[in-house]
Amino acid sequence: MISTVIFLAVQDTVANPFKEARDLEPDPENGRGVYVTCSGCHRPEGWGTPSGIIPQIAGQHPRVVMRQLEHFSKGYRRSAEMNALVNAGVLDTPRLIADVSGYISRLPMTPAPGYGPGDNLQRGRALFDTACGSRCHGEDATGNDWKLWPRLHGQHYGYLLRQMELFRNGERRFADNLMVRRLGRFSGDDLQAVADYLSRLSPEPARVAPPGWTNPHFR
Repeated sequence: MISTVIFLAVQDTVANPFKEARDLEPDPENGRGVYVTCSGCHRPEGWGTPSGIIPQIAGQHPRVVMRQLEHFSKGYRRSAEMNALVNAGVLDTPRLIADVSGYISRLPMTPAPGYGPGDNLQRGRALFDTACGSRCHGEDATGNDWKLWPRLHGQHYGYLLRQMELFRNGERRFADNLMVRRLGRFSGDDLQAVADYLSRLSPEPARVAPPGWTNPHFR
């Protein structure tokens, strides 16, 4: 019993740069240099791939980005590329984590995310409004930076569908229990309908890049 208490006390004192980063004011100019490492996969614009194999991260809340980086660093989320990146010393200080997250959050979102079949959007809207929007992600799926709820609107259909399947199947560690229970009642068709609806739910215009936009920092 004593050894367990000592272990937990030591754990509480271990520095966590990802949590410390949440208290810092990001420096996007410095974050731009750090983002070069990320741009190989997520693209200079932060839009990932329309197929959803690589998600859009542009415009995501900075603390949400920090949280997900932490989960990759600890192996709670699995991606060979991301697990390697966050443990390669590229993001080894709170300052670097805060700065690259701030830079990502300021990138405009893609005007053309990957969509699903589009044949069950009313069902998707009803399911989202009932099970998700009113509770956490907001009616327009903007999420919440301080509560670490991600922005979902305008994300690629394929990525949204895959992540909801992982949550439903208990394959995303440290998932919100309420979300897991609610998604557990969704059929495969339900998940597809919600993912398709969210991919087509437009963020506020100021957050979306104009057609043909490219990141001027990478020209």
